[in-house]
Amino acid sequence: MHDVLVVYRGVALSRVLLLACRFAEDLEDAPANLRHLGPYPLLLRLRLDDGAIVEVAAPRRECSELVGPYVAAQLHPSERRSGR
Repeated sequence: MHDVLVVYRGVALSRVLLLACRFAEDLEDAPANLRHLGPYPLLLRLRLDDGAIVEVAAPRRECSELVGPYVAAQLHPSERRSGR
């Protein structure tokens, strides 16, 4: 079994891009200039099978949906260090 990020693109979201993911790199606070994601959005970096990195941002309230199968990445870096 392999994890795949499915990206819908185009005006009617009719084009589909499949990205084979190797593992989650990191979960962190998204840059402040991101819009339409509410206060304090999160950014998940995924390492693809070809070595490229894809960044996916989402509202903080959607953290569990964002990380999906990458459960370990759901712990924010500050929580991993403190053991919370």
